[in-house]
Amino acid sequence: MFRAIGNVLKSFRGSSESKRGLFDRSFTPSDHVLRPTLDARYAQMREAMASGRREPIAALLTSHFVSIGVRGKESNADEMIDLVCSLDIDRGKRTATTTLVNIEESNGIARVLQHYAMTTTAQVGPLMPKDLQTLSADTWVFTDGIWLLTKTQTLELESISGAGAHSYAKAKPSTKPPSRSPLFVTARMWEYLEPIARGIRYEDPLEAFIIRNGLGELDGGGTQLGDRPKIEFVDVTFWLQDSEEALARAREEFDRLGAPVGSELRYERGNHNFTEPFGSTECIAVFLDGVSLPRDVYKNEDVNKVVAHLNEALRSGDLGGFRSHWRGPKETALFFNGRNADAMRDAMLLVLTAEPLCQNAEVIVRFGRHPLGPEPFRMPLHGSP
Repeated sequence: MFRAIGNVLKSFRGSSESKRGLFDRSFTPSDHVLRPTLDARYAQMREAMASGRREPIAALLTSHFVSIGVRGKESNADEMIDLVCSLDIDRGKRTATTTLVNIEESNGIARVLQHYAMTTTAQVGPLMPKDLQTLSADTWVFTDGIWLLTKTQTLELESISGAGAHSYAKAKPSTKPPSRSPLFVTARMWEYLEPIARGIRYEDPLEAFIIRNGLGELDGGGTQLGDRPKIEFVDVTFWLQDSEEALARAREEFDRLGAPVGSELRYERGNHNFTEPFGSTECIAVFLDGVSLPRDVYKNEDVNKVVAHLNEALRSGDLGGFRSHWRGPKETALFFNGRNADAMRDAMLLVLTAEPLCQNAEVIVRFGRHPLGPEPFRMPLHGSP
């Protein structure tokens, strides 16, 4: 997951070090297992740029590559390559090094905090940089067996020109939407998921999907607290291309990830709010009685065994499986998702009837915001009519 690199960027931006120029700071390479591979890709990028030719540079970029300068200006692949190739410099008298300060990888997407340092011994024009250092946030995509650069954003830039002029610039946090993905979308899933689980199930794979396909960028996620259970719904927010195709592909990806029926895409266009339903799974919630059963049941029985037996009943029929749980002050809720709640209920009933911990449990078929509404029932106590 990518929460960690966001914290690294914040620490760089907020530290006393970040108030000093790049020339005055030192950068330590990350010990991430992916570093040797990405080090090699950065070496290829430096060599490609030193060649001054289009083809080797383009071979390292995705078709939807974007470069964002320290002032916020965006350039696509062609524009960036044109700029590199137009530089009037003696490329043979330049040295450059790259330090990968931090690396985070998930689902074939790698985010890198990268320090770049360049110096030249050649004579350069008065406005050209003789010494240059940058700190940037880069995004790489693993595609067809190779890593390709899909985005680079310069966070800091410091240079000394051929005339000896010193300059330093630092990117300001921006709240404006990316120009290539201007539609802000909220995906709302009415289900119980803790923040880490939300990231694993939805945020990370969605981010990989939209980046790999050039559809947009992830913004973040959120949680709405409730009473029973304590999480009522979860949100995933992202910037998307403003097209019906992009919206359709986002809905399809959420369906593939198992979002529950009753979920919604929410966005605004032209001062009008739109809501589109999506979802491919149905939920059964089992609220186990945590206070009213005989003491020996709580002493001798294990909720993990209940989960395992219910999960086995569903998996054997390829009907679904366990997704999450919530522990309240007087009950524990188990949530199971699958394609057909009625079939899941039929498969689970034998286990629910046999397990001592399931006595007096409230079972809610189609839990959440299913358009058909919930169907609750209560399990009997053993020995009761």
